[in-house]
Amino acid sequence: MPEAEYIDKTSFSCCKKVEFIEALKAVGRQTVILCGIETHVCVLQTCVELLEMGYVVHVVRDCVASRSKDNKDTAIEYMRDAGAVITTTETVLFQVLKRAGTDNFKTIVKRITERSDVK
Repeated sequence: MPEAEYIDKTSFSCCKKVEFIEALKAVGRQTVILCGIETHVCVLQTCVELLEMGYVVHVVRDCVASRSKDNKDTAIEYMRDAGAVITTTETVLFQVLKRAGTDNFKTIVKRITERSDVK
């Protein structure tokens, strides 16, 4: 993604980084799609702070990870209870696409079915 900007951080929550908040505000959206590593630490803390700031947060369950299943599952439950929407990659893709028949739809469906574990 050439248009993506990398923002280095040392705090667990992205919201502690001024550059992140400024970039988020510059986009002008109220919904955040959240993915990342260490679901129970960085993703959780970022999610909660974004919710506190009034954002609608969608945590993509199959795009977050922790070193243990228990940590991941507990964090997902915590974020859901805090008000986050727990979703999946495929759900997000189709929510963004909105309709079938477009070139983007055909590309996405092809990639999804190529990687599908359901045959």
